Amino acid sequence: MATSSNNPFSTNSSTPININHFVSLKLDRQNFLLWRAQFLPLLRGYELEGYVSGALLCPPKFLSSMDTTINPNYITWQKQDNILLGWILSSLTEPVLAQVAGLSTSASVWQALDCMCASKSRARIMQLKLELQTTKKGNLSMIDYLQKIKS
Repeated sequence: MATSSNNPFSTNSSTPININHFVSLKLDRQNFLLWRAQFLPLLRGYELEGYVSGALLCPPKFLSSMDTTINPNYITWQKQDNILLGWILSSLTEPVLAQVAGLSTSASVWQALDCMCASKSRARIMQLKLELQTTKKGNLSMIDYLQKIKS
C-alpha cells in the first residue's frame, strides 16, 4: 500500500479546518469570481484541486472485479471528497445551496456552480471592459479620474 506521502488520495494534514477562516464570502450569484479567488488557493494549498476539477477520479470500490475487498484508496477518496463537499456547501448562500443540494460529489457541485455563475461573471467582465474603454478623463483631476476607474 502507498504511503501518505505518495498517495494521491491523502492530504498533507488530517486536522480539520474552519473554512470560514479562509473563505470569508458566502457565494451568491453575483460574487462567483471573488468567492473562487478565495477558494482556489485553499484547494491548491491542500492539494485538493483535482477533486473539483475532475482530474482526481474516484478509484474503484473493490480491489478487483473478482474480489470483495474494499479498495483503501476508494475509502480515502470518498472521505476526502465528502469533507471537501462540506467545505463548498458551507460557503454558499441558501439560494445557491438550494440549486446544488442534491449533488453528491465536490466535482459535480463545482461544475454546477461554474455553469450557474460563470456566464454572469463573463457578462460582468465584458461590461467592465466596455466601461473602462469608454471612460474619459475629461476635466477630472487625475485622482478623480483614477477613482472613477477603480469604482
